[in-house]
Amino acid sequence: MMRHAVSRHKGRFECPSPPESPGAETVLDTVGAKSLIDHTRRVDRPAWSVWLAWAEYHTATEPWIDRLQT
Repeated sequence: MMRHAVSRHKGRFECPSPPESPGAETVLDTVGAKSLIDHTRRVDRPAWSVWLAWAEYHTATEPWIDRLQT
């Protein structure tokens, strides 16, 4: 579905410059989890780290998402 939406709108979006750093946490921090809860915590932290690193673009990307859904 994403591939179709993106190909349908190819060339209509400006790609932003990525942040200098995706954050301190990485997926490598998930290695060694001792339980499902620990694993979930270790997966959530890098996801939030990336989300926060791209925070300045959140408002700009909302119209893109709306456009992809049409």
